Amino acid sequence: PKAAHRALRNATAAAWETAGCPPPGARPGEGEPVATRADGEPIVRYSCATPLNDTSGDIAALSLWAGQSVSLARREQPAAEIVAELVSRL
Repeated sequence: PKAAHRALRNATAAAWETAGCPPPGARPGEGEPVATRADGEPIVRYSCATPLNDTSGDIAALSLWAGQSVSLARREQPAAEIVAELVSRL
């Protein structure tokens, strides 16, 4: 708890920043169900739940965890462009 996490930026993070980065309990949309697990359990905005293959709903609004290498990203690129770049290096 209270440790820094690496996650991809999404609309939830943008809304939080636009609101001035309020603390838990005062974040925009906090507690709002945005997705559902296969068993029907709702996943709320700001949850630490990891979306799985059977998660449905607004997946992009959930925490999209990223590994240590995310700090190496220098620019945004479409996935097709990244794949083409990797293939050209083979």
